[in-house]
Amino acid sequence: RELVLAEGDVLDEEGRTVGRHRGVAAYTLGQRHGFTLFAQTPDMPAQYVVAKDAQHNTITVSAEQYPAASKETTVRLADSNWLGEVAEGPCKARYRYRQELIDAQLAGTEVILKEPRYVPEGQSLVLYRAQRCLGGGVVDSSTLR
Repeated sequence: RELVLAEGDVLDEEGRTVGRHRGVAAYTLGQRHGFTLFAQTPDMPAQYVVAKDAQHNTITVSAEQYPAASKETTVRLADSNWLGEVAEGPCKARYRYRQELIDAQLAGTEVILKEPRYVPEGQSLVLYRAQRCLGGGVVDSSTLR
């Protein structure tokens, strides 16, 4: 089934229309390309997608990649696959190929990343302790805190 995209408004954090996008489903949180801003200048800081509203067909952008109050991200895993016995506790995590490892805390089916990140649902999150791969799972949800 083909996904139909409808153009919509790009909003700033105050809700003002500042540009246009090609369809909400085409964007991920944290993305900084693919939309058009009306008043873009060479010295303007990069703008990141910080919110999506499919019902109103809008995306919200900000010069700050993550909300200022956010300090960490809670990721809930589905379809976990562990390599042997894995104890809860400190570990490192990665959800993109060759991504720098992120300090994390494993707690059951939740992983707390010790920094704010937009972790896409459906992505694999892999955990490590020292040189050992612990396993991981599929991201069911992620929440900035």
